[in-house]
Amino acid sequence: MLLFRKCTRALPSHYVPLVQLQYLRSRRYYSGSNGIIHPRLPSDDTDTTLDTGTDTSSEVKDSSGRLEHNSVLPNHHFIVLDPEQTGLLPKRGETGRSWRKDREHGSRRNLKTRDDLSEKPAKKQDKEKVTARDLLDALEWSGEKMLREEKRSTSDEETIGVINNMRPDQAALQMSPERFEQLRKALAKSFSYTQLRLYASKLYGLKKTNETKKAFVTKVMQECWKCKVDKTISKKQDLIIKRTIDLSQKDMYLLLMTDGGRILQNMARTGASIAAAFTENKLIIHASKSLATYIEASIASILNSIQSSRLSLYEFAKEHTAVQDSRSPQYSPEQLLAMVCRECSVHQEKYPEVPGLVALSALSQEKLAAARQLLLWAFDYKPEVTTDTIFCGLEDNQITYAKYPVSDPEWFNWLERKTKWFRLQQVEHRLSPDMSGAAPAPVPVVPENVLNQVYDFCMRQSTGNVAEIQNHAAEAKVLRVSLGQVLTDESGQRQMFQPQAPYMNQKLLQLPLYYPLESEHDYYSVDQHDYFLQLRYAPVLSATGFRYNLPPLELWFTLGENNRVEPHTVRCINRLAERSVMLQLPGSPVDCRVTLERVSEMVPPGDDASHEWLLTHQPALQQYLDRVTPTLDRHLRARMQNVALPDPIHLNVALPGSPPSPIPYRFVSMAHHRVLSLRYLDKYRVQLSTVSGGPAGGKHSELDVLPDAVPDRAAFAQLIADVSKLL
Repeated sequence: MLLFRKCTRALPSHYVPLVQLQYLRSRRYYSGSNGIIHPRLPSDDTDTTLDTGTDTSSEVKDSSGRLEHNSVLPNHHFIVLDPEQTGLLPKRGETGRSWRKDREHGSRRNLKTRDDLSEKPAKKQDKEKVTARDLLDALEWSGEKMLREEKRSTSDEETIGVINNMRPDQAALQMSPERFEQLRKALAKSFSYTQLRLYASKLYGLKKTNETKKAFVTKVMQECWKCKVDKTISKKQDLIIKRTIDLSQKDMYLLLMTDGGRILQNMARTGASIAAAFTENKLIIHASKSLATYIEASIASILNSIQSSRLSLYEFAKEHTAVQDSRSPQYSPEQLLAMVCRECSVHQEKYPEVPGLVALSALSQEKLAAARQLLLWAFDYKPEVTTDTIFCGLEDNQITYAKYPVSDPEWFNWLERKTKWFRLQQVEHRLSPDMSGAAPAPVPVVPENVLNQVYDFCMRQSTGNVAEIQNHAAEAKVLRVSLGQVLTDESGQRQMFQPQAPYMNQKLLQLPLYYPLESEHDYYSVDQHDYFLQLRYAPVLSATGFRYNLPPLELWFTLGENNRVEPHTVRCINRLAERSVMLQLPGSPVDCRVTLERVSEMVPPGDDASHEWLLTHQPALQQYLDRVTPTLDRHLRARMQNVALPDPIHLNVALPGSPPSPIPYRFVSMAHHRVLSLRYLDKYRVQLSTVSGGPAGGKHSELDVLPDAVPDRAAFAQLIADVSKLL
């Protein structure tokens, strides 16, 4: 079929190439042998106006009566179009799907035209107003476009998983006719025919058929899912209904954040579909009537167990922040509270009329106690600590240093995990320098001038920032060298020391035990590790009127068989001072830290009459131990992740010039220590420890080298040299 359109007016010049191209295409398929006369198109250098008058030239015929190809043009000019170009017929072999695509493209062009109308001047818009129907068409098309984009971005595995989630449970395969039809319509409406065939072929091996979509959906339900219609089942029993539960912002937050949303996940396992509308604070439940009622009652019961308490944030921060603290905090109290609430699944609500007053809400009292504990942990009350860092690398233009990120974030506690940490390390070049000359003399790991600087810093006598308490307890000084890594953040302003024992160090494996065994058989039958439990506490400074910084408190227990706490082994330690220097060794696999601690024990160690001593001098501590020991045993036996201890503990503390008075201490953290003591060079004690602080405290290893006594300057230099041999 050919369609001819008569040109009765002059064509613009920019249409001439199009007409020529169309003429050449038509001439290719329809030659002059079939009796069609092709018009002669004007050239580019001639006038493009077509003559509409009568042509006086006559036709020239050959002897057979046929028209020759060089016959004179007729009196009208025509544009020859094939059926495809007319727009009335689809291309040959074109499917219905592609025909629908053409119509979609046409609707898109119409939408673009309507969009162009909105950009016209006001006068033209008055003449060509956009109707309500145009707006509805535009909204419908935009929705279909978003749906198509979503379908394109979904992988086959995700599509199969979503379809498989609509499969009824084994107990719900027999259903009422109404439920069967409801499920069939939901499948047909939610997924395309192609997606359903992909699902059936991947999971059930159904071959491709020419069925309609409705018949194929029924086939999937009956043959793949084994759904059966039971007319004895009432539609009230299994027909899916929709329930909407209105919640407050606090209720929605607690349901979604507690235990990572496990509450709603467990309810969805019953076969219900639960959707959360965040902006409207609503839960939309799609389930059977009985199941929806059960879920609604369960949510109401859970929300009735919400516990709330008030917290004066600024007063709490002041009570546990060192007086005249020179350290600049990284986070404000509001930022710390927000991080704690996310960590513990606690909702906070501020009172605008009272600055700093917040209401904390959680689904249990234990979570509120854990939130206060982590907030106290985040304030990092350590007035006794003084730290310095010394770089021990070589200043050479041929040596390059680079920052490498930490590979194991489980080393850090919950607050330090939020920062990206790096270690400075020397870059090993593949093209090493020329080594043909004499070998350079070995360079000591720590230069001599640095050793003197470290020794002077640690041994410096200073009043410190902690009050000197007078409890007639024994004081001790302990110096130790720890191996680990000196880490910095991205900005390089914050530094920390992360203890870490060298992995599978052959020199460590060859060291003998610190306490020799009676027989070789004990190496295999007796556990040579010691187990300890460490509890950290921070004082409430308001008890002293914020005049002194009281030393932090630590309780250490020895663990017996089955990780049972032995109360009579308690050691109550006050940390009076801690001066440490971090030695940054980028040319070595690990760094080291030199620490000098000064501690005092409030309970005399090794006293057989410690129970009577506690009842006489620290009765509140004895009562606290009686209450906390069963809780710790349950925690260690059940391997619980969080522990809630009675709070606070009161100790009689004697400040200078005043009699002993009760001071409250609040629980901060707990750590489990597994220690192996080794002997090194017959004069050092090497402690190889594994420290586990739970989900909040992290897990890491420690290697500490301790001399028998605090060394002098020469012995200290020899200690550093001996430790360097372990690197």
